[in-house]
Amino acid sequence: MSRRKPKTAPRTGDGPSAPVSPGYRSWARFVILFAVIFIAGTKAHQVTRARTAPFLVDTLTVKPSAMLINLFTPSESTQTLGNLLKGNVTIRVKQGCEGLDCLLLLIAAVLAFPAAWKAKLVALGAGIPLIYACNLVRIAALYYVQRYAPTSFELMHIYVGQTFIILVGAGFFLFWVRNLAQTT
Repeated sequence: MSRRKPKTAPRTGDGPSAPVSPGYRSWARFVILFAVIFIAGTKAHQVTRARTAPFLVDTLTVKPSAMLINLFTPSESTQTLGNLLKGNVTIRVKQGCEGLDCLLLLIAAVLAFPAAWKAKLVALGAGIPLIYACNLVRIAALYYVQRYAPTSFELMHIYVGQTFIILVGAGFFLFWVRNLAQTT
């Protein structure tokens, strides 16, 4: 009776002289590039926040949210005053509620992913408007929560709304990677 050694998969990345697998390198490259792009975008936003906040919050978030509310419920007669949504209730939309953090996450992920530039531009061209529109829906929904269930506002704002936007961004990215990105 002879003893055979069990077959084992080749080992990669073990020990100081073992070769590193190409899959590991591409994931490490993605993570590092993602972090660099995201941090650079976040820092650029922090530096310009005082000048860009009125435009990002008041013009691109509050005004369209008021239009959305008035489209579906004209009786609310929602108006804007700077970063305030005023109707039957008033909510203040602050910096950070414009969805920019999620946009920066998506932009960093798409740019860091090893795909053709055309595929990246298509992803950004579809993903940015998707997150923007979902954020407007989130702001409008928070207005209705404040109006009809004010005790749930904090829960809906901090946990449900923010999680929703992150899941939309992550879901879009994963859909794009799986179905549309042609990796190089």
